[in-house]
Amino acid sequence: MHVPLSRPYKTEEAIDYIKDVLSSPYVSSGPYINRFEESIKKVSGARYAVSCSSGTAALHILIKSLNIGENDDVITTPFSFIATSNVILYEGANPVFCDVEERHLNLSYDRVKDCIEKDYAWKNGKLQNKHTGRILQAIMPVHIYGYPAYMKGFKDLAQRYGLKIIEDAAEAFGSYIYIDGKKQMAGTIGDAGVYAFYANKQITTGEGGVIVTGERKIMDDALSLRNQGRSLSSKWLIHERIGYNYRMSALNAALGLSQVEHLPKVIEKRRSAFYRYNQLLGDIDEIELFTEEDHVKTNWFVYIIRFKKAELRDKVATYLKEKGIETRPYFDPPLHLQPAYRKILPYKEGDFPISEDASRRVLALPFFTGIKEEEQIYVSKTLKEAIGKLL
Repeated sequence: MHVPLSRPYKTEEAIDYIKDVLSSPYVSSGPYINRFEESIKKVSGARYAVSCSSGTAALHILIKSLNIGENDDVITTPFSFIATSNVILYEGANPVFCDVEERHLNLSYDRVKDCIEKDYAWKNGKLQNKHTGRILQAIMPVHIYGYPAYMKGFKDLAQRYGLKIIEDAAEAFGSYIYIDGKKQMAGTIGDAGVYAFYANKQITTGEGGVIVTGERKIMDDALSLRNQGRSLSSKWLIHERIGYNYRMSALNAALGLSQVEHLPKVIEKRRSAFYRYNQLLGDIDEIELFTEEDHVKTNWFVYIIRFKKAELRDKVATYLKEKGIETRPYFDPPLHLQPAYRKILPYKEGDFPISEDASRRVLALPFFTGIKEEEQIYVSKTLKEAIGKLL
């Protein structure tokens, strides 16, 4: 049996919607863009939604719209996909990494708080880095694997220190968190957030992303920046700023709309598959499983196991591959040890021990909306077989 790591979710409506686009005059723009953005607002509870060509493009626009640039710092996590910190570097700003918390591998509130208190001081009404002179502008938590980060704590820090919060919710569309009794979708809690819809995400537009925010200025800036910096109110070819070609096409939007309309079913299927794995794998002493706390409801992006002994991870992955089962080490290495970053950032091995340890021990198993019970049983049986033979 071959079990892929991921398969894109597809709906019956997708073909009809795409045919509708192809039969209309609007292939790049048009009503499906608006319908898709409206659907995102409806399910997320966000006031505004701006579609983009990718999650990376959406994050980049947010950095730009918040005027983060040279001589600025943004605190974020080293345990993420590289786009999280790349977008900071695009604008000449500096990613300041803080380690993750042990249980769910999200950016640690305690470490962010300690970093601010230890490395920054008020000067002329701004938080200035005592060592570099750069100004701290924002915190960018990542909802890793779809599990919501500790947003209440980050919001408190942001309010105390006058910082912006950019939520990288690329992996967390459909994940919810309860803050002071209020249910909110991850991505809608900070100043702005981003969802990504690559083929392996909970829903897909093929390639694409969306900015969600409650701030009109961020929306207006995003609409202009995604469209070559064009003015929203002036003549056709008037460009108010340097912008980008970061628009989503109507074809992508039509595919996404066909899936957002099924989001409750998608969440139910993925959560059922997650807990089925936990039940099937719960008796394996050599691995640790992820669980969720009462204040969150997670629409899991991937299913992760964490080996107690790092040396077992790659051997098991090789065995599973030989049996037709795809896996991936999300994320190995962590960002500060990526070859590109070793050349330009001041970090070294040992700086973020929890991230480094996790990167050596985590493994993603096949997981997607339409995964079948027999596929999960085969993966679980083969995993147990692998560990038994390799010990």
